[in-house]
Amino acid sequence: MLRAFPMILLAVIAYNLLIFGGGAGGQDAATLLGQATSIKVVSGDLWKITLGDGLVALTLVLLFIEIDLTGSFCTKRFERN
Repeated sequence: MLRAFPMILLAVIAYNLLIFGGGAGGQDAATLLGQATSIKVVSGDLWKITLGDGLVALTLVLLFIEIDLTGSFCTKRFERN
């Protein structure tokens, strides 16, 4: 049953919780998704990552995991036949 669960749905749920749950805190969606954190990279520069960028990165990671799991499942299924 868990194999049929689309992992990208987790990112959609997280986005909806941030958008609809963030309004309860008194912030609008643009302000909430625009909040940034800075990471110092090796060159010494600061790299600003917003919450929206993090959600896009999470979605891509979940998509790659889902593709990998589907590919390995299909390979095992065809090897049995």
